[in-house]
Amino acid sequence: MKINKNISKTSYFEYHLRQYQEPYRSTVALINFLKKRIPNQSFYILDVGCGGGANIHWLKKYFPKWRFLGIDTDREVLKIAKKMQKGKEGVEFREINFLESEDYFPKKSFDYINAIQFISFIDVDFSIFLEKALTLARKGIFLTSLFSEGWIEQYTTALDLKENWKGIYKIYSLERFRETLRKIGGNKLSLEYEKFDIDIDLPKPIKPKFGTYTEKTEKGKRLQI
Repeated sequence: MKINKNISKTSYFEYHLRQYQEPYRSTVALINFLKKRIPNQSFYILDVGCGGGANIHWLKKYFPKWRFLGIDTDREVLKIAKKMQKGKEGVEFREINFLESEDYFPKKSFDYINAIQFISFIDVDFSIFLEKALTLARKGIFLTSLFSEGWIEQYTTALDLKENWKGIYKIYSLERFRETLRKIGGNKLSLEYEKFDIDIDLPKPIKPKFGTYTEKTEKGKRLQI
């Protein structure tokens, strides 16, 4: 699986290390979503595209009985994950390409498949991810991504010419996502989701650079830019 991570190494590593200090709000929202739906039982979770492992770090705090295997194709960022969580019980990291997962894992090897901010930033369609993930998962999948509520999709290539960064951003159709689930599993699969509304103000960078910040609307809502 090819993932564009040509961002300067310093900025890229800082992004992953920073979340060990405080979870990103999207991670907090996911944890709150899961706490209402999945019990803290002894489940085995495959985290796809785990990066520096910070999401696993926070999930493990709220679900201590869960066991995690984090996989990624980036050897350098996996070093961060292994260093930051060295010796932590029930947490493992391996360099594995998810598209070749059938070479590593039998069917139904995991209770849940987790993919945080993953499918919008890879150069394959989400349907490929779903088929493979549903083959591996005994109970289900949880993920975060960018979706539109209609039949509109947008694929963007983002470039930061200063930091030599190139990345894919995809906004998928939620309706196509539902239809794809029906085609794969018929009535056996169901979809639950929540919109993400950020609850803190993110400052705009002093110097123009790639990143997220918020602006207030006239009604006091926050828009992520």
